[in-house]
Amino acid sequence: MKQISLFLAALMMFGLSASSQKQEKKTLVTYFSATGTTKAAAKQLKTVVGADLYEIKPAKPYTDADLDWRNKQSRSSLEMKDKSSRPTIAGKLKNMKDYDVVYVGFPIWWNTCPTIINTFMESYDFKGKTVIPFATSGSSSIKQSCEDLKKTYPQVNWKEGKLLNRVSKKELETWIKSVNTMSTIYDYTALSNKGEEVNFSDYRGKVLLIVNTASKCGFTPQYDGLEALYQKYKDQGLVIIGFPCDQFGHQEPGTNEEIEEFCRLNHGVTFPLMSKIEVNGKNAHPIYRWLESQAGFAGFTPEHPLSKLLDEMLSKADSAYASNPDIKWNFTKFLINRKGEVVGRFEPTAEPTALEKPIEEQLLP
Repeated sequence: MKQISLFLAALMMFGLSASSQKQEKKTLVTYFSATGTTKAAAKQLKTVVGADLYEIKPAKPYTDADLDWRNKQSRSSLEMKDKSSRPTIAGKLKNMKDYDVVYVGFPIWWNTCPTIINTFMESYDFKGKTVIPFATSGSSSIKQSCEDLKKTYPQVNWKEGKLLNRVSKKELETWIKSVNTMSTIYDYTALSNKGEEVNFSDYRGKVLLIVNTASKCGFTPQYDGLEALYQKYKDQGLVIIGFPCDQFGHQEPGTNEEIEEFCRLNHGVTFPLMSKIEVNGKNAHPIYRWLESQAGFAGFTPEHPLSKLLDEMLSKADSAYASNPDIKWNFTKFLINRKGEVVGRFEPTAEPTALEKPIEEQLLP
């Protein structure tokens, strides 16, 4: 009862969580164009996406003779025959680290992408980025190009590419929307509580349970239940990941080190803990912006003693709060399947034991 009283006092004193404000990822459209056709497609894509534009320029421009595919000794023929060919690029994009999504465009040569695209891919760190190929061609499909890129750079988070031969604005918008809806947890990175970057693509094939946590909350005892779940299912492929957050009643005031020590000493936590983040508002972590976009508010557990009080207080602040996908309080839980997709959201009033069946269903081979 003491913990519940403290929870309610904090809720009343500090108010309710800020509304989630969606922020678009920063996007780049980059391209190599030998004759201007791909350049035109890239400019159209830039306008529709609202992205920055960058041209991949060869240090030595291609002449008409270089592009003569009928001549087996032409520059392009020799480059495409040599799988190790890496034509030099003039200049370098200095702020690649600022982009989350990168569209890469090219004309299709010899049924695949020009080798200068390999030069580009090997010039930057694409860890944590989403990369989307697009191409132009008189007769070839983009399929082989996509397969070759995925095979050559398996560590990159590739999305399905598209051939952009004189496509309409509506066609582009439809494709872009479909690409965005294919997002998975593997598109994101976060900092561990040691300050080291964690790429969620490293968890491919695992079932994930992601939880925003706090050390001084009425729901803090759920750490025990979460650790029990982790111990029971970790050998079958479950990983629980805690994201400490101080946005709800100032109930996570400690440093990353203090949080880890508290969790270890008081609840025996051994599952991974990340650095403290915000989950709502303009500074919400990208992972949480994505999680909320994938699964809206699931409703409080009717029989939980705090459900009615939470509903009343949230309703006073926003009568339509249930239609808002933002995080309502500490210990909201998202279940991710082995494909990196959100398959369930469980509010703070859902005890960890209630997640056993959903977790078991996702762990099935």
